Amino acid sequence: MEEQKDKLLDNYRQSLDYEIEDSLNSDGATYFSPINSDKPRMKKRIILYAITGLTFAAIFYLLGLYTPPALSSDPYLYKPFGSGHCGNSSEEAIKNGCIMDFIPGGWVHPDCYDKDLEKDFLEYGDWHWYADPWGNEELSQDHMRSTGGPSPVYVSMAYHDAHCAYTWRKLHRAILRGTPIDSQIGQFLHTIHCSTALSIARDAEKYPEWKAPARFFNVFTSCELPQKFKPPKERREGNGSHMGY
Repeated sequence: MEEQKDKLLDNYRQSLDYEIEDSLNSDGATYFSPINSDKPRMKKRIILYAITGLTFAAIFYLLGLYTPPALSSDPYLYKPFGSGHCGNSSEEAIKNGCIMDFIPGGWVHPDCYDKDLEKDFLEYGDWHWYADPWGNEELSQDHMRSTGGPSPVYVSMAYHDAHCAYTWRKLHRAILRGTPIDSQIGQFLHTIHCSTALSIARDAEKYPEWKAPARFFNVFTSCELPQKFKPPKERREGNGSHMGY
């Protein structure tokens, strides 16, 4: 391989000798002689350059000196993750490093937390959380983030509808990026629940005395790739696994 490389380099240097004259003219100025090459010689040089480049590329590749560029600069792609469960209580979730994610309304592993999308969700509406459906005891966002809130926590129907829309956005983003998704959103039953709830025409006076008729129960998720979730057994869903109204 080294002999071939040296031979190609010698040929490369010889092909360039005729192009540049390093002498000075009578005025002392450096000049370049005209290149009087014909087409065959030009074609020969092009082929020689190509062979030389390919030879060097092959040498670098075989010696491990070349590292292919990353396929994408997206920090989410190929990100390692753990699929451990967040636990069975808010205390366990915090101990396991999980985050209260307002999109699914539950504790999620950090690798299943889409911070940018959650920010959009929280800014989408004037959201409030309550300890009762009448809205007598309001809970702050900081309280919900740090503790997960009571089980259930009550919200408006508009909040629930936005929750459904954003869970689908989060799921789609995970599929496109090849990243994991929390087990609440990854379950097909949750999609059935949300699609059913959004397709039902609601009577505005169904719960006239309730300020926050939708309820979310504490949810503790695991973190898996969307393709790993097993399809549910065929059944009809009622009012939902985590929300009722």
